[in-house]
Amino acid sequence: MSTDNNDFDNWLKAKLYRDLTFRSSLWIGIAFATGYLAVFYRGVSAVEYLEKMTNTLGPLINTVGTFSLLLCVLALMLKDLEKTLGNPSWVAATRGHLGGLVRRLAGDLSLWTLGAFITLIATLVLILFKVEVSAKEYAIAGSLGIVLVAFTAFIATANVLVRRSGPTPLVSHIHKPLAIAAVYIAALTILTGHLLYTET
Repeated sequence: MSTDNNDFDNWLKAKLYRDLTFRSSLWIGIAFATGYLAVFYRGVSAVEYLEKMTNTLGPLINTVGTFSLLLCVLALMLKDLEKTLGNPSWVAATRGHLGGLVRRLAGDLSLWTLGAFITLIATLVLILFKVEVSAKEYAIAGSLGIVLVAFTAFIATANVLVRRSGPTPLVSHIHKPLAIAAVYIAALTILTGHLLYTET
């Protein structure tokens, strides 16, 4: 059974930034609607709502987000090795069932992480419109917003690199598979260390 094929979906998939923009618009809309209903209609304290949202999503983003980045690095390594390896059997392994599974998981988990970051940003913006805050608190919220936007841009870039066709720009600078593998293994080591550190 194949998935639905339609012009709008094909138009979105033709450019990944269109797909991410569409998804982001949905996530922002859902986050605003949920926050608006909770704060303005159900009487939940705006600060309490933000704290609950942060306490719920924060640990998940830290763990799942780091794991998704780890998978993204592994997926990007497979994509670059696919381009540079000469042995057809090794090339097939990078895009076979196991390699394909890694690449699909990396794409889907990084999408979830991106959605979680966008949800936090949208919630923060909504709460700032609801709550009267001092200039100092605005500065703190602004700093948090900058950090969230930076991480959002980073995970969005990783997602696009994983999901798009072809290797990363690294291949244009490094052509030897062993050197490419060394770069990605170093990145994997750093991310794994961070993941293990945050779990302890």
